[in-house]
Amino acid sequence: MSDSQATLTGIAWYRMDRYADVLRLMSDGASFPKSHASWRQKAGRMEREMRRHGQHPVRIEIDPDVFGAWCRRHGLAPDSVARARYVAEAAAALPAPAVPPGSGAPPAGKG
Repeated sequence: MSDSQATLTGIAWYRMDRYADVLRLMSDGASFPKSHASWRQKAGRMEREMRRHGQHPVRIEIDPDVFGAWCRRHGLAPDSVARARYVAEAAAALPAPAVPPGSGAPPAGKG
């Protein structure tokens, strides 16, 4: 990776119309915010905080049907560990964004 590229950091992202399905699927769903609006507010704060620290967050949609099938294929419970792995793999497969020269962002791997 060149000095003009940055590393993406994945964030699990949930659509409003599937949020109830997500809560039912996840083995730790009881720990999620009860409403999509509450979750969205929390996720927005996390994105802003990541950017403030020079990270490049990317939203990785977790479709409950696709994620559930992925967990079964990998023999994983649909929980925070599986979500982290799923999101990290999806983010790693995306091309890194270019960082404009003079942006103050450290080169990838040097921050």
